[in-house]
This record gives sequence, structure tokens and C-alpha cells, in this order.
Amino acid sequence: MAQKLENIVHTNDRDYHLVKRTDTKAMYQSDDGIIEVFKIEILPEQEIYGTLYPEREKYPHSEAFGKTAFCYTSRMDLAELKYESL
Repeated sequence: MAQKLENIVHTNDRDYHLVKRTDTKAMYQSDDGIIEVFKIEILPEQEIYGTLYPEREKYPHSEAFGKTAFCYTSRMDLAELKYESL
């Protein structure tokens, strides 16, 4: 079983707080209203520079936005629609 994403994720100089999720998708929101909705990607167990990392969920990287991740600025209604469509 993959290690779950944290309830608070720090990325792009912001803290994003989990709003809701299922096993396949998630919605996070920052304190300044940025909402990110995405399909959850699972990374395999792997060794990186001598450290063994378990199978784990991954917060989306910049290249995922517009494909499997989407960003909204203070438009929870649009974010909700996208979340439901994933």
C-alpha cells in the first residue's frame, strides 16, 4: 500500500491544505485561495542515492498541470467541477 500524501504539502512557496480526496484524486487549497485538483500518481518503491523510498503518492509537478492537475484561483465552483470529472 502506497504511503499517502500529507494533509499539508509545502510547494511553490505555499502551504496547501487537503480539502478532500479519494484513492485516485485530491483537492488542496492554499491560505491565499489557490486550489489545486489532480489525479494522484503513485511512485514505485525505489532507491535514490542510497536511500530506500517506499511506494508513495506524489504531489503533481509543474509539467502535470493542464494534463492531470489543474489550478484555480479562488474559484471553488470550477475546482469542484474539475474534481468531479477526474
